[in-house]
Amino acid sequence: MLISHTNATIQIKIKSAYKKAAMKWHPDRHRGEDQAEATEKFKEIAVAYAILSDPHRRAAYDRGGAGAIDLEEAMANMSVDDMGPLGNLTPING
Repeated sequence: MLISHTNATIQIKIKSAYKKAAMKWHPDRHRGEDQAEATEKFKEIAVAYAILSDPHRRAAYDRGGAGAIDLEEAMANMSVDDMGPLGNLTPING
């Protein structure tokens, strides 16, 4: 039971970190030159979440790095609903 609790705790922390980073780097919150950087960071965050939120993908990544993961499949099977609400997106600059 301790392992199950630990895995649940890890998933909660991953989701929380994802939401925080996604809110910070969401392209809709940035304007002008910052928007291109925000878009790239947001994509990186989404890929990381797709890998870390799935225990099988995370284990494959731990064993073989990014080359061990089919990123297209990971992103295709990622549901926005799994991420929870991101809240009210308002621009933070501009």
